[in-house]
Amino acid sequence: MRSSRPDRSALRDSQVNDGAIVDTEIATVRSILGLDDDTSVEFDDSGWDSRVYLVSGGVAVFKFARNDIAVQQYEHEIAALGLLESQGGAEVVVPRVRWVDDDRRWFGYEGIVGPSLVAALPTLSAARRREIGTAIGRFLSELHAMSLPNAPICSIDADIENYANKLALSSPALEAEFNAAERARIESFVLDTLATGLRAQPVRLALAHGDLGPWNVVVGSQGDRDGVGIIDFGDVGYHDPAIDFAGRIDATILDAALDAYDADDALRERAFLRARALPVLDIPFYLGKGDAVGLRTRLDEIRVELLA
Repeated sequence: MRSSRPDRSALRDSQVNDGAIVDTEIATVRSILGLDDDTSVEFDDSGWDSRVYLVSGGVAVFKFARNDIAVQQYEHEIAALGLLESQGGAEVVVPRVRWVDDDRRWFGYEGIVGPSLVAALPTLSAARRREIGTAIGRFLSELHAMSLPNAPICSIDADIENYANKLALSSPALEAEFNAAERARIESFVLDTLATGLRAQPVRLALAHGDLGPWNVVVGSQGDRDGVGIIDFGDVGYHDPAIDFAGRIDATILDAALDAYDADDALRERAFLRARALPVLDIPFYLGKGDAVGLRTRLDEIRVELLA
């Protein structure tokens, strides 16, 4: 079974931002919402397939497609968010879609206001971290049991192929940073250890978020909940469930999430292997963005995770 998830590895040209397009999209957001000049609309350039605009710090969020791949993603993301809203009862808050372009070139949703887990983590107590992890684990138990017609399918074989492709795209940065022996160890992990571990046992694919790291978790007050928010379902599809536990989340949060999910040893091992490989997967993103700081961070993580 081959993946129906699109390959974004060669889309670096789409990362160049045209100021006139950004201005036009901001004007579109202001018009849709009837905003006055005092209301802030901030361009967030951290996305790969989308240009994202935050209204008043995230009260509303709009995503505009950089390319046709994003349009395909929006179909699935909008459907997934609609499914989650209709189900209700989850222990986390997810965005609520409210504005959709007829051609799916953009859509907007009620955002989740609060700090990301990346920013909030240093201030969180161990008890609060366990609460967050438990909420995430229970949410994933619900999500992974759901069905979303026509969602992309990403098999284990497709994942392994994707890891190999990302490794190849990372080669300029790896060659500049590591010696031949170190690169051989990195390649051995990705092409042999990881691939063997993912294929060790049959895996039943499940509807998954697909990019659940601390960058897509929001913590803080959510209405009447001192709760947890999960955002950016652009990679939603049928995946190895372990992918949703591989986002390098804080160890206390991860342990609580796995326990709440009642994860077996095989899923835990696949999550661990995927987490170790994540910095390699991220390098093409930072190369494409020209983000030297992000690239440096990932290279340092590779040294710790795969060479220490």
